[in-house]
Amino acid sequence: MRALLITYLLTISFVSIQAQNSISYAYDAAGNRVKREIVLATKSLSQEALPEIFTEEVAKRNIKIYPNPTDGFLKVEIENLDGIKNCTITISAMTTGKYVYKKKVIQNVTDIDISNEPFGVYVMLIDIDGEYTSWKIMKKQ
Repeated sequence: MRALLITYLLTISFVSIQAQNSISYAYDAAGNRVKREIVLATKSLSQEALPEIFTEEVAKRNIKIYPNPTDGFLKVEIENLDGIKNCTITISAMTTGKYVYKKKVIQNVTDIDISNEPFGVYVMLIDIDGEYTSWKIMKKQ
């Protein structure tokens, strides 16, 4: 009984520590994600202390995806593709993991059509010369 109580208390403390970390996103007026920040909370936060903030950069290029949520037609804008050897966009269904779209990017603006896929949540993975970023895409009914 004592071992069970100790295990329970350790589990609860581990879960509460993990729950303090968060990921926040910044969007522009059109609804495009422009920044992802990972906020790591310290062990004890006082009123004066602030958590550390990490900002994601993908191969030093700005990426815009819109509209999100979408009816099935998306635009992906990647600034300055000059000097890039490989840039691919892959979209998979979050529930099944099935790939629904894959394309090599050759222009700054890429049109994506997933209108024939069912509504739900999809994961878009963008690979720019081995540097990755992932985006959650919401497809409306």
